[in-house]
Amino acid sequence: MTMVKFSNNGELLREALVPRNFTTLVDNLFNEALRPARAEHRPLADIIENENAYEIHSVLPGFKKENIHLEVRNHTLHISGERKEVIEKEQYHLKESFYGTFQRQFHLPENINKDSIKAEFKDGILIISLEKIQDSTTKIEIA
Repeated sequence: MTMVKFSNNGELLREALVPRNFTTLVDNLFNEALRPARAEHRPLADIIENENAYEIHSVLPGFKKENIHLEVRNHTLHISGERKEVIEKEQYHLKESFYGTFQRQFHLPENINKDSIKAEFKDGILIISLEKIQDSTTKIEIA
């Protein structure tokens, strides 16, 4: 449902009902029809690399730290979590917030020290630090 501000001349109402161009009409038709199902939530993530480590920053607004789970299996980092919906008595006109469970996996490079993985959750962002194993290659000069 689209809420339209009242206008005496009906200009805003006309614009909401009859789009200005064909592209807007098609976008409006398909935006609702093709909206992903709530069960397919995939939190956004950024992966950063520096000389000593990788960091994964995953955006999880509204989640509680105790409802986020991390584990490494077969060189894959698994992140999962759940955000339960709080039912309120107010009537919603639009509800786009995610509620439910999610899962994400990240394949880890071979040079990760799995025993030193650290995670921090601050201001709705999960920060996972993955320390690199330092290259212990010894160069041998030929005499």
